[in-house]
Amino acid sequence: MNILIVEDNADDRKLLRQTLEHHGCTVIEARDGEEGLDLASRHHPDIIVSAALMPRMDGFQLLRALKSDPYLKSIPFLFYSATYTSEEELALSLGAEAFVVKPTEPEELWEKTCAIMKAWETRQGIPAHMNLVESEEEYLREYGRIVATKLENKVREQEEALVLRKQAILPVEEGMVADLANYLSQVILSDRARETLLESETKFRTLFENANDAIFILKGDTFVDCNTRTLQMFHCSRDQILGQTPYRFSPPLQPGGRDSKEKALEKISAALAGNPQFFEWKHCLYDGTPFDAEVSLNTIELGSELFIQAIVRNVTERKQLEEELRTLSIVDELTGLFNRRGFLTLSEQQLKFAERIKKSIVLLFIDLDHMKWINDTLGHQEGDTALVEIAAILRQTFRESDIIGRMGGDEFAVLAIDTAHEGRNTAARLRDALDSYNKSETRRYKLSLSVGAAHFDPENPSPLDELIAAADNLMYEEKRTKRH
Repeated sequence: MNILIVEDNADDRKLLRQTLEHHGCTVIEARDGEEGLDLASRHHPDIIVSAALMPRMDGFQLLRALKSDPYLKSIPFLFYSATYTSEEELALSLGAEAFVVKPTEPEELWEKTCAIMKAWETRQGIPAHMNLVESEEEYLREYGRIVATKLENKVREQEEALVLRKQAILPVEEGMVADLANYLSQVILSDRARETLLESETKFRTLFENANDAIFILKGDTFVDCNTRTLQMFHCSRDQILGQTPYRFSPPLQPGGRDSKEKALEKISAALAGNPQFFEWKHCLYDGTPFDAEVSLNTIELGSELFIQAIVRNVTERKQLEEELRTLSIVDELTGLFNRRGFLTLSEQQLKFAERIKKSIVLLFIDLDHMKWINDTLGHQEGDTALVEIAAILRQTFRESDIIGRMGGDEFAVLAIDTAHEGRNTAARLRDALDSYNKSETRRYKLSLSVGAAHFDPENPSPLDELIAAADNLMYEEKRTKRH
């Protein structure tokens, strides 16, 4: 049996190949739908096993292309993919034989493959009866929803990883501040008293040394003691850190632009005045390599003297996860529309599909007029309200299958199916919706938009960035016309 595997994950491809070759199959591998379509045309495999979402051309687009090709449409198609939503329903409606959800045991997948081939062979010569998607718009709407849900769930996975990472960091033991203060008070007692407190000293020294966070004891702004974790965290010896200051292990400036020494002394003074401090700080290893930290400062009394206990936690990994989470986010928090990343990601997929099925697309680039006047005169809260209202108008004007995004600031974009080259009518429909909205609202100003439209011709396709640039230029031409 000749089997074509279409999978962008190298580890999954390897596992599938080993499983199928173990059963005597000849395996052909493709890393995405475009490569898979080319290999299917050249080798005409007995069955295709494909992932769902992949770069360039995904499994859904590959299946549509195969079913539209008289030479390839009879090849049985099996999806092998993780699923978050109703991907299986869409896959079967497009003509897939089955949808197997990862992770599945290799032998179970093999049995499923054999069952599909057996069923396919028995019905050779009988026309396939499939509940196909009724229209292009219905397909695009469902497909766009699935891609968006995949991205949103990727964000959710990152959020869960962040939560697990936070939970994995052991908290400073409850009551440690008081315990360490008690221990250190005992250490500076006279030799005669220490003998009677040896057992207690051992107990608290163990607590001090085995804490998961770095712990410093400061006299003023100078380190006078630290635990073993401190030496591990800062990559130095005890001699290299004792007698030094916190700003020796900090860059000259903190992320906000404040001088590290000035800010450190400010925090120490506040702690000595009886105000416990908790803050983020950019620290450095002994060799100068920076890392992100959370720091807490509390005062402890040892004998008759006042010291500061500093607890330092390295949060570099957590910060990296948070940054990755921000990068992966696809939804604009203010409007609920796709943000720039979400719009570009989904639009790239939509244009590739439109080129393959020869569908025209119109891209609108939209700017809210007089945004600066609204912010400067009525305040930024009113400006945010205007942006939210524009988002609502866009949702009401365009179809669910269209992609709507806030590109940043007062700029929006819409990628809409344009089967009859109705880009101008689309823009006119938007202005009609805006006029209707303005008539129903009473405020000191009217919402106004400048719009530019660029067409995607599947016979002569343009990259997404060129479409955006063309629509953006037309939008600014309209804005300039309004000023004269």
